[in-house]
Amino acid sequence: MLYFSQTWRRARRLRRRTRLAVAGLALAGLAATLVAGGPVANAHPGQPSAVFDPGQVGWAGIRNRTVAQFDQDLADWKRRGHVVVDIEVDTFDGEPSLGAAFQTNVDGRDWQVETMMTKAQYDAYFDQMKKAGYRLVDREMYVHRGVWNFSAAFVENVEKLSWHARYGLTLAELDEYAREQRKDRRMPIDFDMYRTSEGIRYGLVTLANVENRDWHLHGDLTDAQFSATFDAYDADGFRMLSFDSAPPPSSCTAASSSTTTVGAGGCAAR
Repeated sequence: MLYFSQTWRRARRLRRRTRLAVAGLALAGLAATLVAGGPVANAHPGQPSAVFDPGQVGWAGIRNRTVAQFDQDLADWKRRGHVVVDIEVDTFDGEPSLGAAFQTNVDGRDWQVETMMTKAQYDAYFDQMKKAGYRLVDREMYVHRGVWNFSAAFVENVEKLSWHARYGLTLAELDEYAREQRKDRRMPIDFDMYRTSEGIRYGLVTLANVENRDWHLHGDLTDAQFSATFDAYDADGFRMLSFDSAPPPSSCTAASSSTTTVGAGGCAAR
């Protein structure tokens, strides 16, 4: 679970700092074997707030879609003037079930989503989109018929913000990576965690923290710890943005931008 702060946008609160918690994206290590489809996580394009987190904005969501239906939905919502802000994929029933969240594309920037990619295809697509001036917003990794698959959402990097992404991290590596990204003045916008045959693995996407928001990331909380952590951040004026969770061998754990084995998201001041 991740928590970060932002300047409140409304005129009467211009001097008030708000705080937002965000859980980013985590991916299982490539050398490990994914045990199950895994729970869904949440992502958010992040800054600038005027574009991706305005005080009021139209939005829409889809879920339980086949790949063909999902591809058509993406084209439909792009035509209607929306931008994707989150994608989800699970294979609980054997075949991929996809979903997404959209909001009004206030500045008309381009965006692209690809699903059902092999690792090699994803790596090539990642390089292609980065060179073309896009940045990663959300990445999903899952096993379908015994093969690793990737899905990814990119938005046009109009502001040319610095960003970075990694996956397949242990908890210790996640913590170190988060420290490095904070030092480089970036903050998480997407977080994932899920169980593999070699244990829980994490992934993170970070973006230049140009608005200087405070944030906190936790990747190893039990369900009880998550509830207590959520309440504490909520009382301190944070709002949740995203969370993720992974089933342990015998009980559920959560991850968030706060602390976890259960995954949980972000919070920002009201």
